[in-house]
Amino acid sequence: MTCEERDLKLLLYVHKELMPLDRLGTWLHLERCQRCRSQVARKQALAVVTADIIASRRERPWMPPAARRPSTVARLQMLAIVLTLAVMAGGTISILHTLRTTARTTVPVSGPCSPGLPNSNCR
Repeated sequence: MTCEERDLKLLLYVHKELMPLDRLGTWLHLERCQRCRSQVARKQALAVVTADIIASRRERPWMPPAARRPSTVARLQMLAIVLTLAVMAGGTISILHTLRTTARTTVPVSGPCSPGLPNSNCR
């Protein structure tokens, strides 16, 4: 692999994103190659400057979007969704309970009057 083909690996090396075996191979190459060592030094300096610029533009340390706390509006929307689901679940449980108890109390009528058994239809 030529030094020009290693440029992407050098960038990944600087950001510690290489797999261990690739990292070892790149480290061994850097031991022998002055050109690639200077490329790594430039990329590291650029990474430091970029991080300083990003940090100076923010009042707090940078966090990935997934780690940020949701806004108040987002929290209220989520609360509304959860409450709506809870009400829907409660209503569904109530309906199922009503259907179940109604099915138990219903007595099927086999005819007009059953002999020896009281029946509301025969009174």
